[in-house]
Amino acid sequence: MNFQVFAEIVAQLRQIRFRGFLTYHFFNEPLLNRDLETLVRHASQQLPKARHVIFTNGDLLTSARAASLLSAGVDLLIVTDHGGRRTEYVEELESK
Repeated sequence: MNFQVFAEIVAQLRQIRFRGFLTYHFFNEPLLNRDLETLVRHASQQLPKARHVIFTNGDLLTSARAASLLSAGVDLLIVTDHGGRRTEYVEELESK
């Protein structure tokens, strides 16, 4: 989805004072979208009462990407576990 379409949807949600959950998907793996932080940041600013959630398999997740997403406004980052694989970020969290 291009940014203009996304911004129009967010504007419609803003009109109804949306307070629910926004989850971001890109063929079931949102981290494939290099502009994800831009989308999250825009939606977070326009929909301050909404919760922004990302479900990821973690294959592309790094500490830096997680920090970037959280800084952009992600409220909840859920890393699913498929077959016992661990990412750098999950291992870092587990060691704390």
